Amino acid sequence: MKKLKFGNARKVLDVSGKSKILKNNILNDVSNIEGELELKIYFEAEDKMGLNVKTVTVPFISKLTASSQLHAIVNTLEFDLNNGNVIVQGNISIVESNFQRQKINIVQDVTKKELSNEKDYSMIVYSIKPNDTLWDVSKKFRVKQENIISSNNLEDPYVLKSGEKMYIVR
Repeated sequence: MKKLKFGNARKVLDVSGKSKILKNNILNDVSNIEGELELKIYFEAEDKMGLNVKTVTVPFISKLTASSQLHAIVNTLEFDLNNGNVIVQGNISIVESNFQRQKINIVQDVTKKELSNEKDYSMIVYSIKPNDTLWDVSKKFRVKQENIISSNNLEDPYVLKSGEKMYIVR
C-alpha cells in the first residue's frame, strides 16, 4: 500500500501501472530483486478543468529462489481518495521467463530472376473514408482518376460514399 499526497484531487478516475525489474542479484541460490512500479493516476482536480495525470514511481524489493530470467507483472491495482490522499493497493507477481533464444534462418535460398518487359498489375480493394475525394484516392495510390472511374463504373465520381469499396487497378 502506498499513500500519495494529492491536495487538489477531487475524484480519482483510474490508476494504471507497469513494473520492471532493475536489478537481480543472485547470491546462494536466492534472487535479490529490486524493481519499480510506475503508477499513472488519472484524476479530476478541484482547481483545474479536464483530466489530469500524475506519474509516481514506487520502488519494491523481493527475494525468490534464484533465477536469471525474471519479469514483474502488475496483477491488480485498487485506489481510493481519502482526505486529499490517494491510497493505492496493488499486487505484483514476479515470474520466471520460460523462453529460449534461438537463431532461425528465415531465408533459405535466393534465386536471381531476370526482369521481363511485361508489366505486373495489381488490384487494391480500398474502403472509402469520410471526406475522401477522387483526387485524394488517385494521388494516394498513384493512379489516374480516369482509371478509377472506369474500374469502378462510377456514375458520379465526385461523390464518394464512406464505407463503400473501391477497386484500384495498377
